[in-house]
Amino acid sequence: MELTPKTGQITKFMSLEMIGTTSDNQPWYKTFGGIYHDTNDEFKKGKSYYYVAFVMSDYTQLMKIDSSTNPTTSNPPRHDIIWNYEYADTSGDAWKNKKTPRFLHQDLMSSNSMYLIGRHRGKASIIRFDKTSANVNWRLEINNNDDTTPNSKMTDILSYVQPEG
Repeated sequence: MELTPKTGQITKFMSLEMIGTTSDNQPWYKTFGGIYHDTNDEFKKGKSYYYVAFVMSDYTQLMKIDSSTNPTTSNPPRHDIIWNYEYADTSGDAWKNKKTPRFLHQDLMSSNSMYLIGRHRGKASIIRFDKTSANVNWRLEINNNDDTTPNSKMTDILSYVQPEG
């Protein structure tokens, strides 16, 4: 949903649906607030993108979506998905399957990078990724001192302060 800040009026509402969804085949979704609107892309001047993180059918999804509709894709026009990245844990350990993609924010030191903050693999984590390709630059996972137990004492990041840059 996009709002006019001064009035609070809704100017755009978007709903995501997986391709191939039918009344008998519907994935479940859960959002945690991981949404960022880049109103002026550094590399494609004048372009605007939505970055969205959510859980769909037990996998963390990270998407980059063109905020302008593409009239050539369908009638009514739809938004193009630039890329979709799926974070999955295949270890089979239930504790590693806990995830909450809470926040997305711009890296103030690099216009080409963003951070996904929250919980990944059952632990508080920060993932820095490339905005053009979704490639992971690095991932910080907060563990206990000895890391002998699956449960970290810090399991999630619930807030952050972004310093002025």
